[in-house]
Amino acid sequence: MNRHCKLLQITVLSLALILSGCSAVKVYDENKEIGHLAAVTGRTITPGTSQSIIVALQNAESGKVEDAYAQPYEGYFLFMAPPGRYRVAAFIDRNDDFTHQAESEEAAQSALLELKAGDFIKYQNLLLKAGAKAIPGALKEIVIGGDTGDEFANFSIGNVVSLDDSRFSQTNASTGLWRPMTFLREQRPGIYFLEPYAPEKIPVLFIHGINGSPADFRQMVKALDRERYQPWFVYYSSGLQLKVTAAYIMRWLNTLRAEYGFSEIAVVAHSMGGLVAKSTLHFLRQQSSHPELATRPLAFVSFATPWNGHPSAQLGVDYSPVVLAAWRDISPQSEFMTWLHEQPMPKGMRYTLVFAYKGGFGKGLSGDGTVPLASQLWDGMQFRSQSLIGIDTDHDGILTHPASLEILKHALDGVQVGSPLIGAKP
Repeated sequence: MNRHCKLLQITVLSLALILSGCSAVKVYDENKEIGHLAAVTGRTITPGTSQSIIVALQNAESGKVEDAYAQPYEGYFLFMAPPGRYRVAAFIDRNDDFTHQAESEEAAQSALLELKAGDFIKYQNLLLKAGAKAIPGALKEIVIGGDTGDEFANFSIGNVVSLDDSRFSQTNASTGLWRPMTFLREQRPGIYFLEPYAPEKIPVLFIHGINGSPADFRQMVKALDRERYQPWFVYYSSGLQLKVTAAYIMRWLNTLRAEYGFSEIAVVAHSMGGLVAKSTLHFLRQQSSHPELATRPLAFVSFATPWNGHPSAQLGVDYSPVVLAAWRDISPQSEFMTWLHEQPMPKGMRYTLVFAYKGGFGKGLSGDGTVPLASQLWDGMQFRSQSLIGIDTDHDGILTHPASLEILKHALDGVQVGSPLIGAKP
């Protein structure tokens, strides 16, 4: 069975086997724990500054900073945490030391927040002004290292690794699908580099699909012009809600931008990663009241993405004893899919839609062996694309097919590629 999309080929019988016995208990418990987390969102508002802002979630009882990250400018923030009593605080980091100087840096602190299991608290706006209460502690290790000492909030942001790193193993990727809390505690999701940041190179953000990892893009990286581009890799728990994943990717990108100052990126995504990518691009575009400050996506290339959802995911929602959040999102007609279809693409961005058509999709339907062709070619995304290309390969093969590697190079360089089908038999 296709290793990236086992979920999307499920039957009621296979679900019963996968979720039987002890494994079913663990999957159930972890997804229940995820469902008990609370979220708080809002936005920072500043007196016209373009300097970085540090936003932090403080435990109201102990004063400990449970989570923190940097924004390159004012805009939306998101925190997720276990139930408890918290405050959100923020300050303008004028001297770039990740520590609040009360006498010279505007700040703000929210009212006491009582977060209960499953809460989603919106619109906690923070107007940063002089004289606000200081935020204790030096926060650089938390912001840049993603390390709070709390198992849930440990992220990896800009760490240099190899694609052979053991955390990218198929076993760990599968953990991210079925046991999201174990993944979050042990594997450190985030954005990884293959080399130190290079200001003269454009970042290319690779986003894997369900049950995938950064290692899936090994061949594409080999085809990348490393003199012009630096590959960055999102690693995330693929069983989580896609909007939550996208919001965290926005957070991680904001932290990197606050540290390094880049303003342009390109995005490459496979399978469900395309849905995550489009959500992330929307959040980047919407996060600030000053669109000219937003990170500018130059190009977006999606490979074999189920743009109109996946019919097999609905089986999991309807019949599985444990329902993963990602299944709900990628079910056709889901609230997430409806929302995603309504979001426009960023202005000025080149979008290339690449689909695969070898392998079929049961009952004689067309597809790539995993995703129906009709979903890959949902007309809403066809209309939004500048290039539409089909390849005679299957769902996994599209990541290593020579045509895909050539398409990627052309798409990043802004070359229009319009051949309707590549690899088609004569």
